[in-house]
Amino acid sequence: MILEPDSARSGALGEDGPYGVELELRRFRVRADEVVDVDLLRPIEADGSLATDRPVVVFVHGGLVGRHRYRWLGRHLASRGFLVIAPGHLGDLAFLEQGNAIDALRAARTASTRPGDRLFGAMRPGPAAIVGHSLGGVVASGLWNDAPGDFSHLVMLASYPARAGFR
Repeated sequence: MILEPDSARSGALGEDGPYGVELELRRFRVRADEVVDVDLLRPIEADGSLATDRPVVVFVHGGLVGRHRYRWLGRHLASRGFLVIAPGHLGDLAFLEQGNAIDALRAARTASTRPGDRLFGAMRPGPAAIVGHSLGGVVASGLWNDAPGDFSHLVMLASYPARAGFR
């Protein structure tokens, strides 16, 4: 656990919310010969149990900055009740493995339906929000545009859309 639950935290602007946060390092097999390493940041209830039926945020990190450098942001979002999925990318460049975010989301969704898996019941059904920083925002905007059934919201931090066809 990287943050203890505390109902006294108000979640005011810039402050963590009331949930505790667990960090799980996970490796999802996405194809027969490929895996995606993922940081999962999960909300913890006041009684110490893992929160269930949580809205999902997929975070795509910026170029040459590993996903671990954004754990502070994932922790903050998880403390407010979101389940955060932060996939890694070859060479810390999301552009080289643009499908990792959607592959990790789909693999996590599958895991959340398997009794006995730590993710069982953790994810709210329906599309996730996707957040990207810098080059990760460019990749996130392309995925959001290409997979509207998987992503409901797009947040780009210090970034720009991937192409002119952006809606």
